[in-house]
Amino acid sequence: MTTLIQQRSPNDCVLAAIAMAAGCATWSDVWTDDDLQKVIESKGIANEAPWLERAGFSKTDWRQVHVYGDQRLAHCLLWGRRALICCSSLNNDGGSHMVYWDGERIWDPHEGHWDQNWQYFRHLSTLLISEVILFRSATP
Repeated sequence: MTTLIQQRSPNDCVLAAIAMAAGCATWSDVWTDDDLQKVIESKGIANEAPWLERAGFSKTDWRQVHVYGDQRLAHCLLWGRRALICCSSLNNDGGSHMVYWDGERIWDPHEGHWDQNWQYFRHLSTLLISEVILFRSATP
């Protein structure tokens, strides 16, 4: 069962989403304050691979797929499969955001966040997907 893990800053959605994909109960089960500081300083994460490895995923556990064109096809291919989804941000014009998809539901690190001005995704059909990290296993 997935536990919603909220991001701690405007820049660490990737860390929160990876923690959920790894089956962690809290953000700090896998990340440190130094990790948060690195992500804040770099204004996000461009390469998820080293972070996935730190969370316990091997390179054979996942595959990165770039999505061009038909979003409906991407949505269909995701059904029933776990994934990290990079999409257009609702809160940062021109920015990207990452959510965790458990095969049936979106887990958005913005959801329920203390900053009530943050919007969050509720439905797969509302995402404008640019990249997907698909996991081989159905469960963390």
